[in-house]
Amino acid sequence: MRVLTCAYAAAFPTQQRPSKPFSKSLPLRSNSRIAVALRDVFVPEVAEAVESLYSEFRSIDNLVAYNTSRVLKAYQNARVGSHHFGGCTGYGHDEAGGREALDQAFAEIVGAESAIVRSQFFSGTHAITCALFSFLRPGDELLVLLMIH
Repeated sequence: MRVLTCAYAAAFPTQQRPSKPFSKSLPLRSNSRIAVALRDVFVPEVAEAVESLYSEFRSIDNLVAYNTSRVLKAYQNARVGSHHFGGCTGYGHDEAGGREALDQAFAEIVGAESAIVRSQFFSGTHAITCALFSFLRPGDELLVLLMIH
């Protein structure tokens, strides 16, 4: 848990730290070593607040770990490698397919059929405009219905 990492470092100077850090899977108890260490470093109210929020922090950490694994899996499926992060000319000539790989990874991450990810889309409105221009031809009409509650 990130918050306890700082407290852990503050509570145990380098020469006094236990050989193994506390397991994240163990819930904090008022008599646990980390809880006692927290009380020694912080005022009791702060230590109690950290202990009471442990399950919240744990659920956030679990969500971060889950989403990280999803992104890594998408990168693996798109076969994204370090060569995709090299410089580019912007013209798309002799590049290692980085645009396609990034598009494929993002589509998998957000659960879309396909995606276009470009730094040149500087706003959501710009991206929507580009999408509409790809479908609409000169003389076409676009009907927009707004539902206001």
